[in-house]
Amino acid sequence: MKAQWPSNWREISAISIVGILIHILYLGCVFIALNHDIPAGVVTLIAALQPIFTAALSFSFLKEKVIISQWIGIIIGICGVALVIQDSIYLSADILGYIVAFMATLFLTLGVLFEKKFCKNYHLIAALTIQYITASLILLIITPIIEDMTIIWKTEFILSIAWLTFMCSIASYILLFYLTRIGTAAKVSSLVYLTPPFAMIMSYFLFGDIMGLSGIIGTIIVIIGVILVNYEYRLKRQNLYGCHGG
Repeated sequence: MKAQWPSNWREISAISIVGILIHILYLGCVFIALNHDIPAGVVTLIAALQPIFTAALSFSFLKEKVIISQWIGIIIGICGVALVIQDSIYLSADILGYIVAFMATLFLTLGVLFEKKFCKNYHLIAALTIQYITASLILLIITPIIEDMTIIWKTEFILSIAWLTFMCSIASYILLFYLTRIGTAAKVSSLVYLTPPFAMIMSYFLFGDIMGLSGIIGTIIVIIGVILVNYEYRLKRQNLYGCHGG
């Protein structure tokens, strides 16, 4: 792709920090929380707090203003998420798992804000490559310490790793950082709310899981919240390009 690489170690360090925050700390804390028997629904709901964290920090970190209608959309969105996944939520005695899940959300927020502030001028593919290399080298050191390095090569394992690698770790972050670079962090983070409804829709087609009435209502509420958060951005684009009749 003939991408231009960062020219000095300071630039590489900034990109590497994003890789550590997102590919190691965020994803690592998510899997640790699941390993502590925190339900996936609860982890999803905690992750849905990320747009609120992003909106709260974006002004001080990026000088991006979040207007009242966007705050309303953010609150509506999290209410919709709670409705969608209410059946999978139950309390757990494992407080550590909840703490780690909240830490995961915080690390993702910091990673998105850091990338937006310090790395937006670097070629996206080159920056992601440096992030992956950094994360891989660190995990190569950490993994033998916390794991026995035994792999059971099954079809399910291979397919799962392939999906996590190419779709979740590569394609999703290319889209995330691309959208963050062309829009505000708060608007892009609001799209996190769409994850639970889409997961339930995919579960219906893949596994025959039926979405209940609360799930359907929650999905509609989530969409309304996302529209409110992104409404101002669409108005600005219409004013910029004009809307000439005919």
